[in-house]
Amino acid sequence: MTGEQFKVWRSNLGLSQSGAAEALDLALNTIQAYESGELPIPKVVELACKALMNARD
Repeated sequence: MTGEQFKVWRSNLGLSQSGAAEALDLALNTIQAYESGELPIPKVVELACKALMNARD
């Protein structure tokens, strides 16, 4: 998952960066670093994003 794909995921769920941080139990600055491409998104976070998306369907 790229930072851009992460932004799309967040947008599709209607989450702010703070909301995504809370949903994933991560710090806001970590979410910001993922979206900017400063940090790679770990596979476990990608899987958590997919699980949250499926839970909302």
